[in-house]
Parts: sequence; structure tokens; C-alpha cells
Amino acid sequence: MKVIFFGSSLFSKIVFETLWQGNVNITGIVTRKPKPKGRGKIKMPTPVSLSGKEKGVDVYEVENLNFGKFEDWLKGKKPDIFLLASFGKIIPEKILDMVNLPLNIHPSLLPKYRGASPIRGALMNNEQTTGITIFKMTERMDAGDIIHQYPVDILTEEVATELEQRLGKIGGQEFIKVYWKLEKGRNVKFIPQNETLATYTHKIKKEDLKIQWDETYDKVVGKIRGLAMEPGAYTYFRGKRIKLLRAIPYLTANEQPGKIIETSKEGIIVACKGGTVMIKSLKIEGKSITTPSDFINGYKVKKGDFFKEA
Repeated sequence: MKVIFFGSSLFSKIVFETLWQGNVNITGIVTRKPKPKGRGKIKMPTPVSLSGKEKGVDVYEVENLNFGKFEDWLKGKKPDIFLLASFGKIIPEKILDMVNLPLNIHPSLLPKYRGASPIRGALMNNEQTTGITIFKMTERMDAGDIIHQYPVDILTEEVATELEQRLGKIGGQEFIKVYWKLEKGRNVKFIPQNETLATYTHKIKKEDLKIQWDETYDKVVGKIRGLAMEPGAYTYFRGKRIKLLRAIPYLTANEQPGKIIETSKEGIIVACKGGTVMIKSLKIEGKSITTPSDFINGYKVKKGDFFKEA
């Protein structure tokens, strides 16, 4: 069966490479056009575009999913399956209707965590389990009938970029199972989602990144894990913007939010509502990732200091 793969992110790249290793017959890739990035505003192809071209797969970069040349390209591939994994756009019904099996690999156990940020959402809510769902796409976002699900335990201290890579690999492996069932003509069940259990995530905005120390310690830890390593949750120390990249809940305390109540080479213990968190990795604006001990020594951090805007 011929597969056209739709994807744009690191998650997409890992899924694609796993499928490629599993001998899934991917005859084309649809991905987003390069966007300007960084201070130099250099246009960089998507991770899946680079990987696909390296492997000699025909890659079609799009901005809008309009018919015309794109329709001709799709039809020329004579696909049996459209497979989407973190493409970044909703596929119009007229495109979905071109194949019998428009499928999606989604990194959550649907109907929970539909939408743009399922991995970050699960971590920010301190979930212990997430998973992979393979479902048939409709025009409604992440609402189609489920073909296959696979639960995945979230590891202690795992952050979003790490979980994304792990789920990408697992997602590819689970689709391979589905693919070979279809290839061999075996029946696959389509199970409707329970709409009453649906939850939604939103695209992460700039205002979501700032740590609010007067929130509960579990919310602070969840935000740090869910936004690390990129774009990174941030706070301020002596006027400098600091990304916090790893943290764990630590102990109960009744101290002023944002106050540093202990320092050690293992971490910086900071007060929140109802408890504290231990910061285990951080990044000072314009510099590389650093350890708590290097940060403490470099900035002469002491008990009673605060993470706050100047």
C-alpha cells in the first residue's frame, strides 16, 4: 500500500524515519514550506523535509493546501493512505476524500488532549500516562474513529522534548503494526470516540511561558517539564531572564513565593504556593545550559534571594 506522509516537526521526522526503517511504502512527503528562523531569519526546511530528501523521497513543500499542481502531484502518486503526524494544518475534506484511509498518529490517548499541544498538555497537568492514538481523520480536529491505541507511561523527570522523541518512535512502531495488517488484508476495527470525555489543548503562547511562583508547586513543575527544553518556561533573577529546564516537587513549606530557601549542588529550592520545587537545570539568557552549582557560584546565590522581575 502506498503512503503519502504529512508532517513538519521533530515528532514527524522521528515517525517518518521509524516507518522508513520498517519498510512502509512512503512514496511522497507533504510538509510545510521553510520559515525564517533565528536572528538571521534564515529559511530552514522542516526536519521531515530534510530527512525525506536525504532518503530520496519526493517532498512537496506547501503553504496552503490548495488544489491545482498539488492535486496533480497527489493523484500522480496513486496513494492508498494519507498518514499525518504533526503536520501543523487541518487537511480539507476534499483532500481527505482522495483516499479511503486518511489516518493520523496523535501523541495522546484520544479523546483526551486533542489539539496542538498534547505532549505539553499532559506534562503540564502532571499526567503519569499518555500514549499513541491512530485514527481516521475527519474535518473535525482529532475527532475521527480510532483504529489503534497504545498507552505509554511518562518517565519521572521526563520533559517535553524527551517525551516527544520517545512517542515519535513508539508512534511509528505502532503504525507499522497497523500498516501490515492492512497490507495483508486483515480487518481493522474503527471505534468512535466518546465525545463526553474529550479534552483540548491550545497552541503555546508567549504569555504561557512565564512562571508564576504564587501557583501551586505541582503547576510550576508541570509548566517547567511541559515547556522544556524549548521554548522553555522562564523567570527572572537580578534582572536576567532565566529558563528553568528541569524541576521536581520537593517539600512542603510556607514561604513567600519565589523565595530561594535552600541551595546545594543538587538544586535550588524555591517556594511556591503550598510547597517548594527543586530546580535541577537552568539556562541564563544568552548563555548555555548550566548546573545549579555553577549558577549558585557564578551569581553568588544565597538563601533569601528571590526569582522575580527587577
